[in-house]
Amino acid sequence: MKRHGLLIAGCLLLFGTNIMAMQIDPLSQAMLNGYDQILEKDPKDYVTLFQRAAQYFNLSEYDKSFNDIVKALQNTPSKDKEMHVRELSLLADVSIELKDYNRALEATERVLSINPSDYANTYKKGNILLYLDRPEEAYKTFSSLQRLKSRSQEAYFGMAQANIKMGKTSEVESLLTEAANADPSNYITYCRVGDLYKEMGENERAATNYIVGHSLSNGDDRALESLVKLASKDFNAVNSALDYSISKTTSPAPLLLMKSVLSNRSGRYAEARASLMKLLENRDARQGGVYRLMALTDMALDNQGEALENINKAILENPTVENYTTKGEILYRQNKPAAALIELDKALQTAPGYEEAQMISAKCRIALDQPEKSKELLSEVIMTNPENIEALLLRGYLFENKLGDSKSAVNDYIRAGNVEGTDMPVLAYRAIAKAKSGKKIDADAIISTLSADKLSAEDYYYIAMYYAQTGDLEKGIENLNKSLSLGYQNKYNIVSNKDGYTNISTIRYLQGK
Repeated sequence: MKRHGLLIAGCLLLFGTNIMAMQIDPLSQAMLNGYDQILEKDPKDYVTLFQRAAQYFNLSEYDKSFNDIVKALQNTPSKDKEMHVRELSLLADVSIELKDYNRALEATERVLSINPSDYANTYKKGNILLYLDRPEEAYKTFSSLQRLKSRSQEAYFGMAQANIKMGKTSEVESLLTEAANADPSNYITYCRVGDLYKEMGENERAATNYIVGHSLSNGDDRALESLVKLASKDFNAVNSALDYSISKTTSPAPLLLMKSVLSNRSGRYAEARASLMKLLENRDARQGGVYRLMALTDMALDNQGEALENINKAILENPTVENYTTKGEILYRQNKPAAALIELDKALQTAPGYEEAQMISAKCRIALDQPEKSKELLSEVIMTNPENIEALLLRGYLFENKLGDSKSAVNDYIRAGNVEGTDMPVLAYRAIAKAKSGKKIDADAIISTLSADKLSAEDYYYIAMYYAQTGDLEKGIENLNKSLSLGYQNKYNIVSNKDGYTNISTIRYLQGK
């Protein structure tokens, strides 16, 4: 069960992952300070320039890295061939990140003119040629790797990718087989095979390889992240691959959890719940994180009573800020705002300033007809995170409908309309905010420019929300029906959600007409 526990923990960790902005750690900053001091004394110290360029590259400071590597090359003696190779290789890497592929190719070719047997830079050259859409040359470059290393996996993958770009997909299968046979126990192998099948549009085969990769990964998230991305585009393919894999294993618990996580993230809550019910038949899987996932799934299905039972089980094992907040939200959805605040206070005692708990507390205060206390909570959220568009929209609603302060409401709508974001629900919130601030033409433009062939069931729901909130009920129900026809399953949003300016209450009675 130790292996199962690791996979379950990995799935649950991914389910709740938040990507944080990268900051320079103290050790890296200390090293940069040391390089700066050396270069103040000798600005032409090419070794230090190279070292600082490499440090900047590792910190994703590509412009600074480029400037240093150019200076290093200018000051490196021509006889120091080894240093030139290292500098040119880094210049190629920096140029790739800056999307200057011609310069990257030139740097790599200079390396190969010094050392024609440089395996890494030959492989790099092949990839640069793919970036430049020169697949015939890329194929020749990748095939030359075989002379440098027998049964080169990089050569097989590179030639396969070049063939895909040339439309020679019939030759890809054997190359991918050779690539897999070259390193069959490495999870990265199956991730790369999956990537190429996805590139060819064979999503179920891609998913199958990601699943194999995840089973070998020992906790690394790459394969699981690839499955999440693929499921967001083609859930059915991933679901079919998982069902097949589950049918072939005697230990289905990790795959059932994976299926429930992916189903939940894809908005397929009925499938998620069915998988979780099967998973919970296994005593070893009855963990706090699994019960939390079941609670979140029940919340979306508007089974708030079952959700409360499951979050209580999760809290018994894990009395965390997230679980207390979730319980508070469930009680709020059950129209028990006073009881909800007790749980939310526990969350905020555990983690003062926890935004999600503050947001739900603000909604509870509105439900309890305490608009001033709600305003205080929302203002604290906005002070901490000025880009929290939902907080701005809700405070605008509060000013307009509960506090009679139309000027402050418009100011919040203007701020919300200017929040950056190109994905849902931010786009819908921005459009609603612009409409509420008197810029209906701009609001309609945000929605009308969305490409229908790229819209998901969830996207159509948020478009329906926009039209429901701005008075075009006919378009609202049209987009809601599109959402439902594509499988949108968030029953709480469809039937019960009444939160200010983030609901479809005005079109619910039209559903099915």
